[in-house]
Amino acid sequence: MTSIERTAYPRFSRAPSVKELREIYTPTPTDVAFVVTTARGPAQKFGLMILLKVYQRLGYFPKPETIPGAIIGLLGPLMKSTTRSSQSPSQASSEEGCIFSLLLQTVPE
Repeated sequence: MTSIERTAYPRFSRAPSVKELREIYTPTPTDVAFVVTTARGPAQKFGLMILLKVYQRLGYFPKPETIPGAIIGLLGPLMKSTTRSSQSPSQASSEEGCIFSLLLQTVPE
């Protein structure tokens, strides 16, 4: 039977392996450039990177409380931050819109 993480409705692994974290959630230079030019402060950059990486994996924006601590723990030091800003719904919507814009730019015609 196929694991739930590999179905049409992807979810987070219960306990992501180190290999999975490195291969899937480590930001690329393109990811970093996008976040640095889009978000203002360290906490906003950290939050945007988290949303970007989980969206790339899942194809949707999950509830923040469902994002595994291992992913946040990986991205924090890479983004030189350990705390995420608390978001208003409009700020979260703005970050999601930025990610959609990035994805639209990278879709081949």
